[in-house]
Amino acid sequence: MLYVHFKKIKMDSFEINKIIAAVLVTV
Repeated sequence: MLYVHFKKIKMDSFEINKIIAAVLVTV
């Protein structure tokens, strides 16, 4: 349960990093 929750947080942070990278490239 905790492992799945941690994995979800990791995925969310990965998605956020991807979005930030996309914004930086656009700018």
